Amino acid sequence: MPLSPEAARLVVSSVPGGPSRRRDLALARLAGALSGDAPRILPEHVRRAAGLLGLTTETPPGPTPPATPSTEPPPGPPPEVPDPAVEPVPAPPPPRQAGPPGPAQQLPAATPPPERPAPQPSLYPEDEPSAFPSFASLRPARRSVTGAGTTRHHAAGVRAARSLRSLAVVATLFEAAKFQRLRGTAPRPGGPGPWLALRASDLREYRPGGQSESALVLVLDHSSRATEAAAAALAPHLRWAYREGAAVSVVEFGHADTSDELAAEHYRATTLLDPRVVRSLTRRPGLASPLAHAMDLAVQELRRHRRNRTGPHETVLVVVTDGRGNVPLTASLLGRVPQGVGREGVADALRAAAAVRRLPRVQTVVIAPETHVYPELAAELAEVTGGRLVTVAGIPRRAEGSSR
Repeated sequence: MPLSPEAARLVVSSVPGGPSRRRDLALARLAGALSGDAPRILPEHVRRAAGLLGLTTETPPGPTPPATPSTEPPPGPPPEVPDPAVEPVPAPPPPRQAGPPGPAQQLPAATPPPERPAPQPSLYPEDEPSAFPSFASLRPARRSVTGAGTTRHHAAGVRAARSLRSLAVVATLFEAAKFQRLRGTAPRPGGPGPWLALRASDLREYRPGGQSESALVLVLDHSSRATEAAAAALAPHLRWAYREGAAVSVVEFGHADTSDELAAEHYRATTLLDPRVVRSLTRRPGLASPLAHAMDLAVQELRRHRRNRTGPHETVLVVVTDGRGNVPLTASLLGRVPQGVGREGVADALRAAAAVRRLPRVQTVVIAPETHVYPELAAELAEVTGGRLVTVAGIPRRAEGSSR
């Protein structure tokens, strides 16, 4: 709705100047809401809006009254003023004689001045000279560090103690009882049996059943059949994930059941007991090997685990592959069959895996089969990630010399 020129001038003059004109817009919009069905916003609409906001507006000048004829007689000649030099000078008054003091008189009590009305609060308190920014409201709230991370959820098992906040007494005693014969404890005097020797390695604590503090990221290359022979090398990491109740992320590629052989697949499981993990360990091998896309997804999963957890925790990355990636990262993202790949797929995989080294508290293990075809690729992958290389034997020699 348009503003009339008079209403626009009234809006500008009613709002004090400042670095922004948002206050003018607020007054004009309120006047437009009060104008109803009027075709234009008039000054009276602006005055009503200013009254609601507590602003003062200019009072419109009233009509000028018509001139009326004067009934007073015309002025006559000025009266004669006597010359002051001719007038006699009056004599000074005689001095007053001080008399004896009179009786004391009580004066009436002085009335206090009327109280001034309290000033009306300003519509914009930030304009007051005493208005300062409150920095306390910008500070984050204090967080409790009393160990809520280990006592927030129900217990879902026991693990080696990291602190004494949630000590599992019965599990600790059972762990210590396993080694009493080896420790050669002395008999207890006056008791039915020997002393029970406890060591720091015997301490056990309850493992919370909520969000795990540990994570395992598995990258499985089924095209090299390394997963079939890597069971012994994978077992320690799988046992650790089961014992710690770690969250599991699986990135797999190169198997016969995939819907897109140019791209890797990934999923997340809350525990290692998820049936999908068992199926991922027994896949039939395929042909394509998008290792670069798999490493890119693995880095994303590692970063997600870092963001979703507070405090110290452990993350393990296990990569089972021979390092022979034959699908560039661009082909995996665009879904186009590459032509004349060469070493581009391997270079993309090493470039994506280099980001793992910059992530804190991530242990990386590369499990590779023993092969006579490009054996240095797995070592290069382990080097750029900052992890260790584990080689396994017993790979079926179905197509080591053929291109995949």
